[in-house]
Amino acid sequence: MTARGSLFHDSAVRVRTSPKLTWIVCERSGKWAAALRREPSVGEDSVIEVRHTDELRAALDATPWATVVVVELRLDALADALDAIADVEQSEQRLLPVAVAEAELGEIEAVAREAGAVHFLTSPRRIAELVTLGQRHQARVPAPAQTLRERVLAELPWSDTGTVG
Repeated sequence: MTARGSLFHDSAVRVRTSPKLTWIVCERSGKWAAALRREPSVGEDSVIEVRHTDELRAALDATPWATVVVVELRLDALADALDAIADVEQSEQRLLPVAVAEAELGEIEAVAREAGAVHFLTSPRRIAELVTLGQRHQARVPAPAQTLRERVLAELPWSDTGTVG
């Protein structure tokens, strides 16, 4: 009985679990986030939308694990978007930068890739490519070690941050 009791009460035992992949979409149109939410494997609650690159850093800091960062390229804010992609690409291994744009801007794919985007899309109809890329990224990033208590609390439906304070 003692061995069993210590297994259930020992919160120092750390396990590696794969939390849900987070998607941060920085766009003004809303169509890319909507396309992601329609994908069955993504889920409504794993997509975070921000409207401006200035809001991106706060959103990144709030996500503790593997994150795909989708940045919309627009002519009126191209420099800011490319800077955001470069910042994401140069930061942490857990972040994966992706660029999206209107079909008319398809010729700037090389510029987006030079900034650090690992993928470039011009149509929300091809969002499944992005989902597959995200799943590969999730499998590649090592999961953070969590105690059993942290894991259970993170999986509760009302858990906001997935962390124990």
